[in-house]
Amino acid sequence: ARATSSGMAAVTTSLLSFLSAGDHMVGTDAVYGPSRLVVEKQFSRFAIENSFVDTSDFSEIEKAFKSNTKVLYVETPANPTIKITDIKKCADFAHKMNAILIVDNTFMTPILQNPLDLGADVVIHSITKFINGHADVVGGVIVVKDKMFLKPIDGVLRNFGCTMDPHQSWLTLRGAKSLPLRVHYAEQNAMKLA
Repeated sequence: ARATSSGMAAVTTSLLSFLSAGDHMVGTDAVYGPSRLVVEKQFSRFAIENSFVDTSDFSEIEKAFKSNTKVLYVETPANPTIKITDIKKCADFAHKMNAILIVDNTFMTPILQNPLDLGADVVIHSITKFINGHADVVGGVIVVKDKMFLKPIDGVLRNFGCTMDPHQSWLTLRGAKSLPLRVHYAEQNAMKLA
């Protein structure tokens, strides 16, 4: 795992680690707005192609893939639409097509969903939100399935200055200690309200 200076640093580091000029990525159309904007407005300037589709409809993913597709990037459940994408099916397909699967798991946290167990290669979280839980940190985290993915990530992370400072890290560790308790209480409250 690698800590980043923001959730968007986790997104851009992950994507820049596996995409080059001439490559294509397929992403969830309802993904976190700045994630989509950075790909459409900035990455496109460097000849990285993109297709954003409704990944809850697997046939849309299949149609969007091209011979130069290197990354399938999904957020599930998508925020704010709450559409669900089948992570296992996406992982199997991406690997068959020689692409990697990156999952933004911010909404679910690792307490409620573990994309690595479902075949994802890289998982990102914005720890600014529920993981930290104290509203005093801006940060992100990148978690990988296989250490081979760390080499390209480490290069981008360090060279672009996206690393988290020690105090942020300490604050995040403090907040993460209560994450399971907070998630389970939120679940109980939601069920009572429902």
